[in-house]
Amino acid sequence: GNVIIGGGFIFVNNDGFPHIAKLDPNTGQPNNFFRPAPNGDVYAIAQEPTGRIIFAGDFTELSPDGNPEVHNRIAKVFADGTIDNTFSAGIDDRVVALKLQSNGQILIGGLFTQVNLQLRNRIARLNFDGIVDPTFNPNANGPVNSISVQSNGKIIITGGFSTVGGLPRNRVARL
Repeated sequence: GNVIIGGGFIFVNNDGFPHIAKLDPNTGQPNNFFRPAPNGDVYAIAQEPTGRIIFAGDFTELSPDGNPEVHNRIAKVFADGTIDNTFSAGIDDRVVALKLQSNGQILIGGLFTQVNLQLRNRIARLNFDGIVDPTFNPNANGPVNSISVQSNGKIIITGGFSTVGGLPRNRVARL
């Protein structure tokens, strides 16, 4: 029932909650135990059915206990904000879109060209543990700004691209 917010903020109600916070839906007050503390903006958030929270953006570290840990632009935390170290992914540039698929896989879009040192131009699919899905590589030639999944499982992307998979697609494509 909590509301999770992300962005470029550092404070919520004059208390330090850098870039992400979990708010009580009735009072709007932040949950004092939820402090992943990324060092950069959070642009996209999704919650798994397990309660774990995946968030992505333009950060390179999380510091929930004051000790920085490397988490390049995407991370997964438990409901209390502690880091889920079973998830590991490294992305070379900003992630602005994130969507969970019904099978637990994670779609991400943004400005990146590499995920876990594998070429993935601006869109990728990760398994629940952060490993890149090798069967999915649409290869957009420009930023992917939003992702949605239709009820039939097809994926719609929008952004600043003109081709996807080498085919002409003017800022919108269905995969």
